[in-house]
Amino acid sequence: MVGITENGTKKTLKTLNLGKNEPNIDVQRNLITLEFDAIKVKGIQLEIVNQGKNPEWHTDPGGNSFIFIDEVVLN
Repeated sequence: MVGITENGTKKTLKTLNLGKNEPNIDVQRNLITLEFDAIKVKGIQLEIVNQGKNPEWHTDPGGNSFIFIDEVVLN
């Protein structure tokens, strides 16, 4: 979810559901591009939810899953 706060009210601009990944133990790199109308804001909120526990095919089944974000670019 990408959102902003406008006049004290939280407002969701876009949501994106990438679904579940197919079984794969390799590191995955994804580039996601979202476009918005130009607006003036003081802050941006990103909410990124992982899948919770690793699936059975994972090298650590049932362990906590993680999402690592290296870079967020805003233009």
